[in-house]
Amino acid sequence: MLDAVIAIFLLFLANLLITIARTKFKGVPRRLLSVSAFLLLIPAFLFAFRALF
Repeated sequence: MLDAVIAIFLLFLANLLITIARTKFKGVPRRLLSVSAFLLLIPAFLFAFRALF
């Protein structure tokens, strides 16, 4: 159960980072926030997969 909560939190955080990057930044900071949000999807997927079993 806790794994699912962690996965949901990581997905929410990635969504928040993408939203902030697209609305407030341009150039390199936008790219860095987008890449960090993408990298958050990897552990979110792993936690979600672990929550299934």
